[in-house]
Amino acid sequence: MSETPVMLLKLQVKEKTIAARRSEVKTIILPSANRRDFDELAPNVKEGLDVHFVDDYMQIFDLAFGDEQSQNIK
Repeated sequence: MSETPVMLLKLQVKEKTIAARRSEVKTIILPSANRRDFDELAPNVKEGLDVHFVDDYMQIFDLAFGDEQSQNIK
């Protein structure tokens, strides 16, 4: 039995979040479309994580390098 794409995305968000916690990653950047899947995770899985939801690459760039750097490439 194959999984539907929606179920697969939910599993990926859960698995990636758990993997981040195990690797002691503190900040996660996810597509805004995955917010609902992340919100459905158990509180203990989300605990201690700084999670950002983005719609485009520039938001990732701003988070990674700050607004000053992104002004130079716009």
